Amino acid sequence: MRNQDQTLSIESGKGGEAAQSRVKTNGSLSHERRKTDEALSASARTSERDVALELEATREASDQETAEQRILSNNSSEMGKDLAACLQSERDSADASREAERGLTDETLQRERIERRAEEHAFFADQRIRTDKCLQFERIRSDLASSLAAKRLTDEQAAHDATKKAVTNRDEFLAIVSHDLRSPLSMISMCADALAEEHEGKRLSPELMEFVDIISRQAASMNRLIVDLLDVEHMVSGELTTFPAPCDLSKLVQEATDSFQMWASKQHIDLVSALPRENIVVSVDRDRIWQVLSNLIGNALKFTPEGGSVTVSLELMHEFVRISVRDTGVGIDADQQSQIFHRFSQIKKYDRRGVGLGLFIAKWIVEAHRGNIRVESTLGKGSTFVCMIPFSLS
Repeated sequence: MRNQDQTLSIESGKGGEAAQSRVKTNGSLSHERRKTDEALSASARTSERDVALELEATREASDQETAEQRILSNNSSEMGKDLAACLQSERDSADASREAERGLTDETLQRERIERRAEEHAFFADQRIRTDKCLQFERIRSDLASSLAAKRLTDEQAAHDATKKAVTNRDEFLAIVSHDLRSPLSMISMCADALAEEHEGKRLSPELMEFVDIISRQAASMNRLIVDLLDVEHMVSGELTTFPAPCDLSKLVQEATDSFQMWASKQHIDLVSALPRENIVVSVDRDRIWQVLSNLIGNALKFTPEGGSVTVSLELMHEFVRISVRDTGVGIDADQQSQIFHRFSQIKKYDRRGVGLGLFIAKWIVEAHRGNIRVESTLGKGSTFVCMIPFSLS
């Protein structure tokens, strides 16, 4: 107010009406302000009262709702107790039903178990009876088979003993005969040689000389047979040995071939040798290899018909010397080719052109030289006996 008065006094100094007008205006404004403030105060008090009343009404409504909820809750609690009692009753009833069903199920299962066990017992009892019968039958059959096997073994043992005894007797007989025959055979050979010497002096006729030649050849054949028998005896007892020394096989093969030329000519068989140009010197037992050649060439001539041929070959093949005797004879069946090298083996049982020792002795001699012997043959087309002897025996 003091500032306003100062302003009025200043304004009045300049002009009166404007100042008075402003004073009135300011007064009016102050009065209006006071009225407005009073109205606002009254309005504020009224608003607060209304709010309080509303809050009070709200509280009362809330209290009433809470009371109603409590009543409902109490009612619900009572209903829950009844429901719980009902549920418990239903549970007890369901448990009782389940217990009864379990009891029935257990009884059914127990009854089924008993029936199943009874069926299984009956089944296994039947199976045991069948098995026992089968076992009893098998025992009887096994006992019978054992008895038959024992009898067969006894028979085989007896047969083996008889065979062994027969072989022993035969070997002893052959040894005795071989030794006992050599003396008279030697005398026959000596007489034949003496007669041959007489022929050189023109003192024997050709007819007699032919008989002398037959005696000489037969005596040589018998002597070779006796030597074979003695060699077999020594081979079986392990007493036969070889004495290797450097030997010209080309010359030996030629000599063996020449020794059979007369026999081959009389049978009208062409006996030839096929030898390499160079000499082949190998360390062998000369007499034993001669024995092999003699047996192979002699067999080839025995089983080759008139008009046939026998070829004796010698070849050098890498580390081996190959000696082969090929004929155009009757040949050997494939089933018998593996048996002809056995002792006393013959191609035909009724053929008595030997005792079946030549090939057995030849095989033994060749294997004693660390070699091997084999036969290649076709029925009706002839046979080829092949000896493979290592070139170096050191």
